[in-house]
This record gives sequence, structure tokens and C-alpha cells, in this order.
Amino acid sequence: MGEEGALGSLYDVILRDYLIEGSEADLYSALNLGKICVEEEIGPDEIVGLHLSSIKKLVNESPQENLSKLLLKSLNLLVEVMVAYGLSYREYQEAKIQHQQLEQELKIAKKIQKSLLPRQLPQIEGIDLGARMIPAKEVGGDYYNLLAFDEHNLGVWIGDVSGKSIPAALLISMLKYALHAFISKKDMYAEPKNLITHLNNLICNDIDPDCFITLFYSYIDIKSGEFLFTNGGHEPVLHFCKDRMRCDELRTDGLVLGVIKDQAYEQKKRTFSSGDILVFYTDGVTESRDGEGNHFGVSRLKAMITKNADLTAQDLVDRLINYVLNHSQMKYFDDITLVVVKKK
Repeated sequence: MGEEGALGSLYDVILRDYLIEGSEADLYSALNLGKICVEEEIGPDEIVGLHLSSIKKLVNESPQENLSKLLLKSLNLLVEVMVAYGLSYREYQEAKIQHQQLEQELKIAKKIQKSLLPRQLPQIEGIDLGARMIPAKEVGGDYYNLLAFDEHNLGVWIGDVSGKSIPAALLISMLKYALHAFISKKDMYAEPKNLITHLNNLICNDIDPDCFITLFYSYIDIKSGEFLFTNGGHEPVLHFCKDRMRCDELRTDGLVLGVIKDQAYEQKKRTFSSGDILVFYTDGVTESRDGEGNHFGVSRLKAMITKNADLTAQDLVDRLINYVLNHSQMKYFDDITLVVVKKK
């Protein structure tokens, strides 16, 4: 039996019960039937057809003297079905328009987000770089950038802004241009805690109190083999040390940006030796879940980095993302972003 045949049988039952009992429950069933017709894309003319078909069956079963009363009463039920249909159809159209608007917003947000990411990675002797971001269907707020200040110094930052869609994309835009304004001064770009502190104060002044940004910034001096870093509430960057064959989590004290003005941020220094790797990532990597709800996790990420440490930076990025996608069975609800810096 097709959809229309099943609806016809249902209409027969509801109409028959209503004509016999005339209860509120029967009218409620009529209201639900109207909603079902919208969901099944049954038009008003088809609903009237269902009604007439049911009436014809009842006419053949009913005494002739009761026909006028039966037909008149049946119209009450038809009116209930049509009213419910009209209301449900209006809600359906409104939801459809909202969905179309959301889809358009997502397209715009994705374009903004993509335009703010680096088009190509800098070329610096002695350093191998790789990066990739896979945006979620619902655009998140992941952002990263790499900037060569000269032939020996590199700045790398990765962040995540609160919110989704266009608001998140606009926050990323503000973050990018604020960063570029600050890094024109060496006392900013060469001192991560200064840069993070000034950014935090700017964000506290200029964005909605409900918004915030996580940001990890590292200044790498290739010539000296050292790097400085400060973390503003972001995921700790992983430092693979080749001589020890292990990954360390780089942590410093400091809240997310945009919460407390004049917040103090900590800065630390580490050695960056040949074969060492820095892996910057967002929570879309570690919080990716499998079918049983298990996170990919930091421990698994560390193990995969150690296992694949001989790969080039970009190949390592792609391999790690492939692990994450397989873990989540391609069902991810947040941006997945990875940046790898490898010392040759």
C-alpha cells in the first residue's frame, strides 16, 4: 500500500470514529493528520479527495435519512484537517526559509574563514612546514597563521574563537588584522607574552563579553635553535624531541583572551633541535569521537606523532588528520586544524 493509500485508510478510520463518537480525541487525530499531510507533501486538493473517498464509502453503508446530517458533520472534520494543514504548511515554509538563510550564512562564513588563512606557507631554510584545516559543516572558529619575520625567525599562532558561522568568521577577521598590526613591532612579535597581553586587552575592549578567543603563539629563532611560547587558554602544543623520542605538552599559565583585562601571561623558552617537531592543533582533533563516544585524545595524538616522526611536515599533517577522520568515521562537528613545524 502506497503513502496515499495508507493515508486514505487512516482518514477512513478517523472520519468514521468522529461521526460515531464526535469526541475531542477524534478532532485531535484530524489535526495530526493535517500535519502528516504536510510532511508527506499531500496537497489540499488531495486532502479533499481523501475526504470525498471516505464519504462515498460511508454513504453506501448509512441509511438514506441520515445522509444530510452525516455529510454536514463530516465537514467539521475536514475543516479541522485543513486548518491544521494550513498552520503546519506555514511553519514548514518559515523553517524552509530559515534553513535557506542559514545555508547562505554558512557559505559566506566559509568564504571568509578560507580567505583569512595563509594561501601558502613561508619558505625558510632549515625548517619544514605543513598545515591543513578541514572546516566542519557548521563553520567553527579555527584560525592559524605562519609568518617569516626574516630568514631566521618564524612566528606561528593557532587559535579558536567562540561561536559559529558569520560571527565566528568576523571574530577571526578581527584577530588576524589585530595580530598583523602588533607584529610590525619586534618587542611584540619576538615576545609572545607581550603580544598575547596586548591582544587580550584589545579583545576585552572591543568584543561582546560573551565572546572569547583561545590563542597559542610561538616565536622560533632558527639560528639559535630556541623558541619562546605563550598560551592563552588554547590546547597545549606538542613538542616531539627526537633525542628522547617523546612528546611534551607545552603549557603556560594564562586564561582565554577576552575575559579579564590586564591578565598576566607566562612565557617559556625551549630548545628546538634537528629532527624536533612542533605540532599545533585545535580541539577538533583531540575531541573527535568514535562510534562509542571515545575521544581521539592527546595520548593517541602523541603516539601517532612519535610513530610518524620521520615523515615530512605536510605528510605528517595529512597522516594525523587521516587518523582523526578514520577515528570519527568521517563524522566531525568541529573544525579540524593541524600545523606542523619540523627542524631539519
